Amino acid sequence: MELMSGVTDVLTVSEKCCSKCRLVIPLDMFSSSKIHKDGLRGVCKSCRKQESATRRIKDRDTAQSDKRHRLYLKLGKLRRKCRERKQVPLCITLEELMASPDDVCHICGQVGPTQIDHCHETGKFRGFLCGRCNRLLGFALNNISILRKAVRYLIAFDA
Repeated sequence: MELMSGVTDVLTVSEKCCSKCRLVIPLDMFSSSKIHKDGLRGVCKSCRKQESATRRIKDRDTAQSDKRHRLYLKLGKLRRKCRERKQVPLCITLEELMASPDDVCHICGQVGPTQIDHCHETGKFRGFLCGRCNRLLGFALNNISILRKAVRYLIAFDA
């Protein structure tokens, strides 16, 4: 492999210049392409691999940033609701929320949008729930004995 020094250099039929690293390398180091005249991509495989790795890191950082922003908005909305209802404020930091998986319901296991569940009396964060499970707890008044009675009721009529 040699660096392309100028336009006057003549390439052999078995070599091509990478448009990214500007090295003259064998044709087997280029991926095929239907849109290029010579049937090969303009960037060599090693440069494309490096670009992909860089893009993956950037996408991962963007996803973390998006998750943080989404949780920040959820937390702010929930804290406003607590103030309006004169409830005990939610006692959790954004970093604690970030550590918990926020796309899986802790009760039913459904993957998708979730809500922050917390105790209205103590303000303690309990986890993330889907809307249906969060309403289930709300309609049961967060009362364990009501939920146990409901389970016994379902078991009795399951037979």
